[in-house]
Amino acid sequence: MAYQPKSYRKFAATTATAAMVASAVAPVASLAAGFTDVAPQYKEAVDFLVSTGATNGKTETQFGVYEQITRLDAAVILAKVLKLDVENAKDAGFTDVPKDRAKYVNALVEAGILNGKGDGKFGAYDNLSRVEMAKIVANAYKLEKQNDSALPFTDVNATWAPFVKALYDNGVTSGKTPTSFGAYENITRGDFARFVFKAANVNVAPAVVSVSAINASQVVVKFNKTVDKDTAETESNYQVNGQDLNAYDSSATAVLGEDKKSVTITFSTNHNNKAFNLKVKSDAVKTEDKKATIAEYVGAVQVSDNQGPSVTKVEFAANGDLEITFSEPLKNVNPIVRVNNTPVTITAVSALDTKVVVPAANLPTIAKGETATVYVANAQDMAANTMDIFNGSVVKPNDTTAPTVTSLTQVGHNKVRFVFSEPLAGSGAGAFTADDIKVLKGSTVYTSTTSGVSFTVTKNTTVDPTGKTYDVEVVLDSVAGSPNFGIYSSTSNTQSLTFMIDADQVTDAYGNKMGAFNQTLTLTKDATGPVLDKSAVSSDKQTLELTFNEALLSGTSNIDETKIIVTDANGVRYNVLDASTDVKSGTGNEKILVVDFVSGTSTIENGTYTIQVQKGAVKDVLGNVNEAFTTTVNVGNAADTSKPTVTLDTETTTDTLVSSENKFVVDFSEEVTSTALDLANYALDGKSLPSGTIIYFNTAAKNSVTIELPEGSIGFGTVGTGADALLRVSNVADKAGNIMNATTLNVKVSDNTTALLQGVQVIGNDIILTFNEALDSTSVTAIDTPAELAANFEIKVNGEDLNLGTGGAVATSLVAGNNKQIKVSLTPGTGSNWSPTASLTAKVKSTATIKDANLFTVKEGTAVSKQ
Repeated sequence: MAYQPKSYRKFAATTATAAMVASAVAPVASLAAGFTDVAPQYKEAVDFLVSTGATNGKTETQFGVYEQITRLDAAVILAKVLKLDVENAKDAGFTDVPKDRAKYVNALVEAGILNGKGDGKFGAYDNLSRVEMAKIVANAYKLEKQNDSALPFTDVNATWAPFVKALYDNGVTSGKTPTSFGAYENITRGDFARFVFKAANVNVAPAVVSVSAINASQVVVKFNKTVDKDTAETESNYQVNGQDLNAYDSSATAVLGEDKKSVTITFSTNHNNKAFNLKVKSDAVKTEDKKATIAEYVGAVQVSDNQGPSVTKVEFAANGDLEITFSEPLKNVNPIVRVNNTPVTITAVSALDTKVVVPAANLPTIAKGETATVYVANAQDMAANTMDIFNGSVVKPNDTTAPTVTSLTQVGHNKVRFVFSEPLAGSGAGAFTADDIKVLKGSTVYTSTTSGVSFTVTKNTTVDPTGKTYDVEVVLDSVAGSPNFGIYSSTSNTQSLTFMIDADQVTDAYGNKMGAFNQTLTLTKDATGPVLDKSAVSSDKQTLELTFNEALLSGTSNIDETKIIVTDANGVRYNVLDASTDVKSGTGNEKILVVDFVSGTSTIENGTYTIQVQKGAVKDVLGNVNEAFTTTVNVGNAADTSKPTVTLDTETTTDTLVSSENKFVVDFSEEVTSTALDLANYALDGKSLPSGTIIYFNTAAKNSVTIELPEGSIGFGTVGTGADALLRVSNVADKAGNIMNATTLNVKVSDNTTALLQGVQVIGNDIILTFNEALDSTSVTAIDTPAELAANFEIKVNGEDLNLGTGGAVATSLVAGNNKQIKVSLTPGTGSNWSPTASLTAKVKSTATIKDANLFTVKEGTAVSKQ
């Protein structure tokens, strides 16, 4: 195609009334659009930095995406993004940082995010390398490695590996190549923006980040996470001015974009110069993995569209039609179209069309491979803005290849699928119809004109949007009828049929005729029973509905109610009163099985119900029975739409369910489901709960859980006082299926790790034992005899147990000024094997009585040696 579409931008400002999530919320409208050097892959990250006020770019039109960034510029941007207290930060003392920017560097140093290069220098004007970036970003967002697998990059040394591994494990980077991080290359401003943006979003709750009008009939909702297609495209999950979307506009649609992070809402009417609130309902849209939901969001949208549509693409469709694609939905006004200076008649334009079609029959003669001129004028968008005149060209494909059948397969009991090498003629002569098909069974040839025979041909654009796939239902004897359609005998489950198409019967869009086709296919009877597709509660809340993948046989002889078992969340079993397909269709032979287990017109009580369907409960129209399966249905109604809330139990009474250090009692406002026992629904200081954490319901009412952290999982906090930590609770549902809003609780944790022996040193007749944390002085000084020393430590001198001999003595204390070190002063006696120059090994014994500062007994088994 020999043209470039006109570049333009329609802008509508929008403001968010919902609270922003942490600092990782992308801007409401595109800020990167003002920069001419921001490619699509950088746009979201640049928008984020600009929206936080961290940077305004290098100039009004240049962000400097591909320029290298200095350590000083990176520090200023990061400090602003993190919203650090830069005014009160302690002076780091760097001599190469200008005074007006020193406060940003000071704040980062004080926060432990970065440091200088030595000799009082920060390296302010040195370019920032990728490994340096990895360290400061990992420190800034407290990212840590998630597993012990090896880092795949071969260019990262041990110094930087922990920081790169943290970014890699958290999805912030995948490297320059599968085996190279580009460790010592200088990072560009654009890549720095992307790293910061991705890191900021690692632990951010899923949320809407913006709503904005892109033209007079479309609004785009952007999320910070990829979302589930089904819930994202459910129109009732959105509201306009308090009305559900389809109540506000019955023809409005919601379509998820290819990025899976944006939904385009298209209205059926012109909304130009209107202002309205667009709401995304609370917990209605799910993330792509369906493990979390999007919090409620309300955005104010102001629509201002004063620019006409533009042509973005002109091409020939596979059927020979000429398609002209526009940048936005059109008004039902037919544009003027000329091809090779010849006026052509188009298919009438309907409101919201984005394509204008010129049927192949209406085009002037254009040879294969010829370039044709295309003139388009007078198209209007939904706001009645008229397009600029378009003059372009299009090349007709030089197609001389005849179509062929690439595959013929069975896809149903009496259905086969033809796949052609290319799309065929759309209609008229050359189109693929029932009249083109012949079927040989045994020695008899059947055609569509044979008595009792029918071939139903359907282009299957669901499985193949390109239009090359056709499904053919075959009936060879309507008198023989169901279930064999004249294909199978009563004694055989298979039948060979030969499918034939005569030469020159089928053509492609360019008139190339297919040769003769002949292929034998062995068809197999359908011997597979119906399979459950979905389960739900009925709209009147009186029955459960099980939808299968195929029609069922109705009637008491074909549906065995005794094989359908319904139980609630408490294990109570209900008798199934009726199970039928007639309720939905009135005639039976339907896909939906309605299961009734409540009397009369009573409604089902709110809660979660498990339906066990045993083998043979239902049959398909061929008599095949189902395999056993189990499904669950959550039942709720308008009377229970309130979400459970959560608090931390901190009462100071005799209540035994009170939270304490490393033990949290979480109270819910109502009975909740087993989702409250899912450790994945809790996070401590932004991380998953430690392996080995215990969680259980502590009341029969199932409205409170106890969480107990395992020993050795917390390395800070004084026992008895504790340290503050944040426990996040989310995705817990009540019996009606209402999911709580994510809530953060303040909890207390304390050190429950034991001290480990890390080193041993000999100074004269003193042995210095170094541990990784502070020790209890009383338990240390209690070791004052050789026997007590031997009970706590296995000390070997040149491989032999330490022997202080007759009259030997021991005095033990903490090293002055260092409560992580024990000084063992030895007084050798007669026959001692002690030597200050010998090889020494020290090991903590299981009988040790030494405790750390939090009174945990020092762990056995750690040993170090000195040669």
